[in-house]
Amino acid sequence: MKYAFFHIPALDPDAAQDELNRFLAQYRVRHVACEFVNDAERSHWCLCVQYDSGAVSTADTAGGGKRGRVDYREVLSAEEFDVFSPLRRRRNELAEAAGIPPYGVFSNEQLATRVRRRVRTLTELRQIAGIGARRCEQYGEAMLAVLRDVQRATANADANATETDAGTTDTDDGSDS
Repeated sequence: MKYAFFHIPALDPDAAQDELNRFLAQYRVRHVACEFVNDAERSHWCLCVQYDSGAVSTADTAGGGKRGRVDYREVLSAEEFDVFSPLRRRRNELAEAAGIPPYGVFSNEQLATRVRRRVRTLTELRQIAGIGARRCEQYGEAMLAVLRDVQRATANADANATETDAGTTDTDDGSDS
């Protein structure tokens, strides 16, 4: 995640505004903080844009402004995607059982944020944009259980790999068999 800062003059905003819009069209924006500085003729807007450096904008400029699809295999690392995938599967199961669209449980972006931040508690889950008390109460524990299962599976795989490595050590007993 990266940050970019913009200064847009209040009296002549066009050039700076165009630069900001070009930037926003290129990246997947996570958050924008904006402050107005009132300083007579030098009044301006200050913007801090938080964005994902490797991700392109979700705006499909050729498609009439429709949101594009994000391939999370490209946005997340392989390890992160290995956690994201079972979370998405469980989210889809919960949505189907409730008769709602998957984004009604959690959006893909919320799941990806959860993976990136390594969320482990309901309190941490509530800190993700768009996840409130109701969603936490309804779906939070089920999603945390998926994370525990993934951690357990990873720990077991690591332990098995260590045992296999230890069991394949060559021993030379001096015989020519």
